[in-house]
Amino acid sequence: MRLEGELGSGFSIAKVQEVAREGSPPNNFLFTTSGTSSPLGRRQRTVPLASIAHIRRGVATGCNQFFLLTDEQAAKLPDTTYVPAATRLRDISTDRLDEAAHDAIGARGLRRWLLWLSEEDADDHIVSQLLEQGEVNGVPDAHLCKVRKLWYAVERIAAPDLLFGPMSKGRFRLIVNDVKAVPTNTFYGIRIRRTLESVEPVAMLASWIRGPAGQDALANASRQHGSGTLKIEPRDLADLQIPIHIAQALD
Repeated sequence: MRLEGELGSGFSIAKVQEVAREGSPPNNFLFTTSGTSSPLGRRQRTVPLASIAHIRRGVATGCNQFFLLTDEQAAKLPDTTYVPAATRLRDISTDRLDEAAHDAIGARGLRRWLLWLSEEDADDHIVSQLLEQGEVNGVPDAHLCKVRKLWYAVERIAAPDLLFGPMSKGRFRLIVNDVKAVPTNTFYGIRIRRTLESVEPVAMLASWIRGPAGQDALANASRQHGSGTLKIEPRDLADLQIPIHIAQALD
């Protein structure tokens, strides 16, 4: 098993390989590539999701009322100071968050943009006014804001390929993130490690997770809370066993 990550942000499984303890010992114990045709590759039927994807919680803003914007609020700011956001599972009515679905959220007057500020952005007159208003409202004193180097600069993460709702009373929701929205911490993000030339492998993974086998595996890995609500932790989602043919399409 090979791990990736660091102490600050945690570790995830980067690669898993099993070697049968029989016959002659291998020449080395390095990981073979996914294209290797070997008896092991033919026998192995599943791999953990973390071997092909990064799994992590979305961004915790510290004050959603300030950092998440409606269309009206975003229109007043330079377009480089905010990015598409995915904020609440119930606001997304389809299993694909494309531009039309994201626009529909905005048309309802809901918050669908995330402030994405740097130190240089604070020099802009409009941004400066916004920050002053945030200070008047005590936003810098919120716990997460207080521990940042710049209270107004949220953690920068890469937009995931899939948005996963970690709590469910029935089926777990999985949303293809076509619009490349940055999720808040109500979601887990699943980002494929390799840059893909086609969206088909991601759709294949999404279809399997939404299907009976994937939903059963998620339910078995979840913990039951009150009123029958199921919740799965990031580490358990990372260990979700994916069929090898899907993993190979994504590796």
